[in-house]
Amino acid sequence: MGKLNGTFAMMAVLALSGACTETPEPYEEAPLTETTPAPDRGFVEEVVTASNKEIEVSQLAAERAASADVKAYAEMLINDHREANERLDAVTSQLQLSVAPEQEQISEAREELIDLTGAEFDRAYIDMMVSGHEDVVSTVEDKINGSGNPQVQQWASETLPTLRQHLQRAREIQDSMGGD
Repeated sequence: MGKLNGTFAMMAVLALSGACTETPEPYEEAPLTETTPAPDRGFVEEVVTASNKEIEVSQLAAERAASADVKAYAEMLINDHREANERLDAVTSQLQLSVAPEQEQISEAREELIDLTGAEFDRAYIDMMVSGHEDVVSTVEDKINGSGNPQVQQWASETLPTLRQHLQRAREIQDSMGGD
């Protein structure tokens, strides 16, 4: 009987050791399963990648931007996108979906900015945020108006106003820089 209790104790230790690990920032998990409906799987992967890319480059901007407006914008994005990721994680957990951002896209975005400084950095970052938010707003609008899981569509509906605010603020900053 002692050997059996030892086996159960080992299983409990192994189970608890897995339960105590934290998800690294930004949000990262295993790829979606083959059984996940393709429209939802593709949408979730796209928005998680976009969100994590914005978190990554915004962390860089919060440290390196010359403009106080750009730094404040970057900090707002970091907070808002982490919160959106947490809400999406809750939805995907309920649906038993796992997502993994495309690290290559995130690394490429960071590399575009890493060697820039001052006003040149600020402009490149804000241009990236305008372009990225234009794309993600369109993607989220398509999800809301299309088919798919109602919980994923609800997340999209709840998130869209914040994404539109990010786009509007990025355009305002871009315009104040004499931008496009």
